[in-house]
Amino acid sequence: MAKKKIDLVSYDWEHIHGVGKNEGDSHFDLYPNIGLDDENNYIELSFDGNPTIRGNSTKFIMSKIAKKEWNKCSKDLFYFAETYCKIMVLGEGIRVIKLRPYQKVYLQLMLDNRFIISTQSRRAGKTVITLIYMLWRILFKKAYLAGYTANTAKLTKASMKMFQNMYCMLPPFLQKNVTTWNVSEINLSDGSKMMTSVMSGNSFRGEALDFLIVDECLNSKETITVRNKITKKIETITIGEFYNLLSK
Repeated sequence: MAKKKIDLVSYDWEHIHGVGKNEGDSHFDLYPNIGLDDENNYIELSFDGNPTIRGNSTKFIMSKIAKKEWNKCSKDLFYFAETYCKIMVLGEGIRVIKLRPYQKVYLQLMLDNRFIISTQSRRAGKTVITLIYMLWRILFKKAYLAGYTANTAKLTKASMKMFQNMYCMLPPFLQKNVTTWNVSEINLSDGSKMMTSVMSGNSFRGEALDFLIVDECLNSKETITVRNKITKKIETITIGEFYNLLSK
């Protein structure tokens, strides 16, 4: 008899909330991606009324198969993206993303380099790919601070909404407990944080970010302020000049 394949990706919230409590490990049999609390009871997921988010007080114990899958995702960004990251696709609805070759190159650039400048065409999916990278980092690193800034408030809000939607559609075993969840900031219980801001000279002032994305820089003539690590001098230069410096 063939062994039943365990599905860690999909789950039916209505069915889950209809499962009775105090049934022990039967919850792992039904939904190994959901988890139990420390008293072996079915967990209740809720943050500010949202039943798809792990709140700060959630006590979560993973099944063995979920732990194995968590470890796999923590080591393989591409597997995590193409297995668990769901997006809205025009004409298709919500589905797991299928990375295109150039998107994989972009992800690899972020993995391999501390600083990158990427010039891409519009509608290439650069924002969602960047958000997937940020999601992966805050989930699998402790006290990881990520910042997203764009040139308009509309784009900044839309990007945070996309990020939050991806987070909500993750299986509970991949989530962390949430302490703050609003239109500009998500704080997780281990100190990791995702923040957004409209692009300005004061964006993320005082924050020691592990990752910062400046989306829609527009063109090479836009000016930025940088600090030269060698001379310690603070300079205002164009993005084009900065790109040329990094290319040397």
